[in-house]
Amino acid sequence: MSLLYAYSALPPLQFNQPPPISLGRFYDLLELNLASKAKESLISLRRIIDVKNILSFQTGVHFDPKGNFLEAGLRLALSSGEYLPAYLLDFLEEHSSSESLIENFPLLYATFFQKEIAKGGIAAEFLTFEKELNFVLMGYLAKKQGINLESYLQYEDLTDPLVAHIILQSKNTGPFIFPYEFRRLGEMIEETGADPMKQYVAIDRYRFHFYGEIVHNDSGSFRSICAYMMCLWMITEKAALDEKKGREMLTELVESDDE
Repeated sequence: MSLLYAYSALPPLQFNQPPPISLGRFYDLLELNLASKAKESLISLRRIIDVKNILSFQTGVHFDPKGNFLEAGLRLALSSGEYLPAYLLDFLEEHSSSESLIENFPLLYATFFQKEIAKGGIAAEFLTFEKELNFVLMGYLAKKQGINLESYLQYEDLTDPLVAHIILQSKNTGPFIFPYEFRRLGEMIEETGADPMKQYVAIDRYRFHFYGEIVHNDSGSFRSICAYMMCLWMITEKAALDEKKGREMLTELVESDDE
């Protein structure tokens, strides 16, 4: 088994089509065919989900299965202190209460990106993109809703040009101006009007295009497999969201017929 075999076994992905391969099957395929170093990069990428799931335990948001652990496994890792990085365990020890964890979660999120990006490699490249995209979307939504960004950005490097741009936009009057490198994202969101669902889809379409280009242009490489995973995450989430929306519409239809 090999990296090339793993890539050749992956079916093409399309944004508006259901996932042709399950996440479980995809992860199993990589487990059988990737070298240890490549698996470590995947662990770093998937850890962003683990970090969010730790918060979900406190807030009641549904558990996301795309991370490195199943729900029971993550709870066990948290209680035993095994299989988790030191920076994460240190944070949880210092902020052991639910209230403290939620209040200081921006610190954990910032530390996660700092530590994992510092490792370099493919995971660092993709996590940098995700971090910067999060900054831009945070700035856009904060500007739109009149939210103060200070508490969210207090742990970030304020000399970072992108962070500085977001802060400047929050203080200026007028609409949010997207950074030049994210101008296409701004155009796509603008085209959706004020519909939140359409904006959500536009953002995911933008991300899908970013990673899809890597899958296409760097085919057969570990980088393309990581990009494929990010695309698969998106269409898996979209399929679940479409199914949920369909159930809600069916429920509304049945309830309206009963009236």
